[in-house]
Amino acid sequence: MKQSVDLSGTGFCDVDGTGYAADFITYLDQAADHFKPLKIFTHSLLRLRPGERVLDVGCGCGDDLRGLAILVTPNGCAVGIDNSQSMVDEARRRHAGCELPLQFERGDAGHLRWKADYFDVCRADRVFQHLAGTIPCVQAFVELLAKFAPPENARHELGSSHRHDRKRRRGAKA
Repeated sequence: MKQSVDLSGTGFCDVDGTGYAADFITYLDQAADHFKPLKIFTHSLLRLRPGERVLDVGCGCGDDLRGLAILVTPNGCAVGIDNSQSMVDEARRRHAGCELPLQFERGDAGHLRWKADYFDVCRADRVFQHLAGTIPCVQAFVELLAKFAPPENARHELGSSHRHDRKRRRGAKA
């Protein structure tokens, strides 16, 4: 008899450790249709432009990131991180041979390796509720977002995405 796995929340904290990575991948595929209208809406809020760099924290199988990569071509890049090597491997498998500027890595939402001004936009969709150490991860994400904001903004609101204009920050004319 096959043991069941909790796909509702805490199981996503350690997909690889559950021994049921394939079930999580299937769950994400099945949930994709349900969340499609919301994804279209939230992706439009990102206002991505060609040449920009976007980070997707908790990229899963990479399907959302592929759609975002279309918006940043040419000369942009779309980077996805996930704490599950199984998810990263699936994302790489699904998008192998793709001509889009996609990159998938295993990564920790609480310890992002990029400098704050590297990405123009970062996003996390249905991620924080699955993190075991939510507070440190949210703090790391807020710090990353705070570095994106113009210095005159003293207050930052935590949302699912935030825009940063690298050119404006570096002093180039927009």
